[in-house]
Amino acid sequence: MIFYYIMLFLLPFNNHPILSYNMNGITPVKFFGGLALCVALVEIFGKGWGQGQFRTPISKLFMAFIIAYYAALIANHSNNYNPQDVLRFNSIVIFFVTTVILVNNKERFINVIYVLLACMNVASAYVIREYILYGWKYENFRPSGLFGDPNYSALNLLTVIPVAVLLCRKSQNGKVRFFSYVSLFLYLTALGLTQSRGAFVAFGVMTVPLMFALKFQPRTIAVLSLLIGVVLAFMPVDLSSRFDLERTGVRRSTDSRYELIVAGWNMSKRHMLFGVGPGNFKVNSALYNEMVARNQIAHNSYVSLAAELGLPGIIVFALIALRVLGSLKRLSAGDAVDAPVSLIASGMRIGLIGYLVGALFLSAEYEKLFWLYCFVTAAVTRFTFVTASNGSEVAATGKLRQTRAAGRVPG
Repeated sequence: MIFYYIMLFLLPFNNHPILSYNMNGITPVKFFGGLALCVALVEIFGKGWGQGQFRTPISKLFMAFIIAYYAALIANHSNNYNPQDVLRFNSIVIFFVTTVILVNNKERFINVIYVLLACMNVASAYVIREYILYGWKYENFRPSGLFGDPNYSALNLLTVIPVAVLLCRKSQNGKVRFFSYVSLFLYLTALGLTQSRGAFVAFGVMTVPLMFALKFQPRTIAVLSLLIGVVLAFMPVDLSSRFDLERTGVRRSTDSRYELIVAGWNMSKRHMLFGVGPGNFKVNSALYNEMVARNQIAHNSYVSLAAELGLPGIIVFALIALRVLGSLKRLSAGDAVDAPVSLIASGMRIGLIGYLVGALFLSAEYEKLFWLYCFVTAAVTRFTFVTASNGSEVAATGKLRQTRAAGRVPG
């Protein structure tokens, strides 16, 4: 399992000068990911394939997404084949297999989240460091961080902020609370420095379910408001200026993204079944809308999926997101799971809501942290819930737990 934890910790380091070193196509994250996959395969072959790893509803939906992806790839193989996009998706498939096999108990699930929080601490520190080094040199400088882009850094930070907030306020472990407070300060500071408009909108949306999760406790709201206020006070630019459409750059960016949505709509209308092919939005963007000045990515995950994979791809993706949100809601209810799992699941659900809103402004459908949430949710529901005959998930207690352990009911 240690190889999996190292691989997970290295996920944001794609642009690190050392930890992203490429030796004949092998990077550190690929190396440890390969080792983790080997461990996972040894484990599953040793215990047999009847453990339900791939029979949860989320796993089945992801396998349907795999089919939709490769169907679109095969149907458009002769048109601008994009090998980098295919390699990226293949790595997600490997990530899926490794995660659902290795995250097979409560302790591993909790450890995965703690490792994720730790690696995002490092990612946040790099954003802050980059701004300290270069912010004074350039006007309106936006640090990119380890993710290579300020918008993607901000989007990934959204996924972990609610987890840190809930651990700060509700964890019974003092060390965990201290770690979470430090993490939250780093996340909010880095988020403010990125100046990402889409992330700010998504953050505003996810504060609503976050307040409900915190039950509107005055002290908690005051502490969180203080942290946010400090971050806003030290932001390098006035937040309102990022949304001022009278500014030339803001207006140009907004108009450009609207025209890309029109291009994506035209692609999806003409290629409803298989799309234009994975990774082919950019090369086709100007062809499907003459108002697009130059070829660009969609800057909208849902438009990108509909255009590249067709209706099957976007529908299955939406079903995956809805199923994950539903499973996390049941996990966060706490009636069938231990308190730490319930607490983390609640934070994950709110973080996923923020991510899905932020994905309206970025082509982020293949970001690893989003899929990590999907895969660990599939894994944790396997040993927490079983699937009843009507397709609903119920608590794996009593005879149902024994039945699932015997392999007679899929988890």
